[in-house]
Amino acid sequence: MISLDLRHNNLTGKVPQVGSLVNQGPTAFTGNPNLCGFPLGNLCPEAQNPRAILNPEENPENPKGLTPVFYDGNGDKHKEKIGSVATPWISGVSAVIGAVSVLVWLVRRKWKTGEDKMGKEKKREEVEEEGQNGKFMVVDEGFALELEDLLRASAYVVGKSRSGIVYKVVAGRGSGTLGSTVVAVRRLSEGDAPLKFKEFEAEVEAIGRVNHPNIVRLRAYYYANDEKLLVTDFIRNGSLYAALHGGPTDNLPPLSWATRLRVIQGTARGLMYIHESSPRKYVHGNLKSTKILLDNELQPYISGFGLTRLVSGTLKYASSITKKLISTQTVAVGSRISTPNSYLAPEARVYGSKFTQKCDVYSFGIVLLEVLTGQLPDAGPENDEEGLEGLVRKAFREERPLSEIIDSTLLTEVNAKKQVVAAFHIALNCTELDPELRPRMRTVSESLDRIKLQ
Repeated sequence: MISLDLRHNNLTGKVPQVGSLVNQGPTAFTGNPNLCGFPLGNLCPEAQNPRAILNPEENPENPKGLTPVFYDGNGDKHKEKIGSVATPWISGVSAVIGAVSVLVWLVRRKWKTGEDKMGKEKKREEVEEEGQNGKFMVVDEGFALELEDLLRASAYVVGKSRSGIVYKVVAGRGSGTLGSTVVAVRRLSEGDAPLKFKEFEAEVEAIGRVNHPNIVRLRAYYYANDEKLLVTDFIRNGSLYAALHGGPTDNLPPLSWATRLRVIQGTARGLMYIHESSPRKYVHGNLKSTKILLDNELQPYISGFGLTRLVSGTLKYASSITKKLISTQTVAVGSRISTPNSYLAPEARVYGSKFTQKCDVYSFGIVLLEVLTGQLPDAGPENDEEGLEGLVRKAFREERPLSEIIDSTLLTEVNAKKQVVAAFHIALNCTELDPELRPRMRTVSESLDRIKLQ
């Protein structure tokens, strides 16, 4: 409600019952003795003797119907004009006050909008500044190391890939001594469009919630605009690739059938958990034998989960692999093309395609064939660029002896023949050309678990 102060203005006539005047009390009109009507106590002449206006001939006091004359406090005469002198004056004041009120409202609204915008800008600047200054976050509550501990620790390069460099970091009183903590630190490569801090934080927190005995556990991470680190458990016995094909630091004897079956069963359980642990339908996106690590008991751990989302450009893996090929030839959807990554599903080798869980199933099938044959996915003199999957499928179609395709170190384990054949069939189902024909990882895992050692 708008308050008016019209006191001592020598106003005359009836108070108009319009606009803000209706809501005013008598105090607003004091000092104007010639005003009348509501809310004042004195009635107007027409209210006291309405016939004086309606029928002037019957009014002996004003027989000609002349306009009444009133006197102000100074003795001056003022004639009441029709509609009252006060009406336009007060209406004008009301209009001015209304305009001022609207102006004040607009200014306040603009000021509030500006404050909200400034608040959002300030919050965004704080987040950007946080990214510039660097932020170290522990995902696992049981992880006791701080960033300073990692910076003072000894570090050794143990692996390199498109997603970055992996270091073995020994924090504590020295390598191999009691009380030291050994972790793996992956320094991420920068992609074409690096994630902002909040995007990176959301992805890493989601990775940290994936907790399974056959998946390498994320312990902490560090984010800065020019440096991004992931801290995970260090798995000591190297990769499945090194165990099958040898490596500079591989000291393991050839893997027995029992060990290979245990490794592949554990890997299937881990990949199944990745697929089913979240409604987001997570995808590993880069499963291969180098991403399966072995501990001291030769239990398998899937590494590299989530890297395809953290490193820009790796989610659509085929785009970076096949750009040069596509620039010189036309590729139809579903066609087979030669790529350096033979673990990649055929449909994912098409430029612009996205990974699906069925792509992971295909990659797992290639790893299983690699475990059974002891051969690299793209090796073999008779594969005619069809890859390991084509070589094994052809051998089964021609009913050739199992000894021609199985790893030679397994030939002495004659009791394992039926189990090995069953595993081959599972691998061939996983590597079907049509992704709709491939089983889900739950089906694959349950089928492998039904293979019992004799």
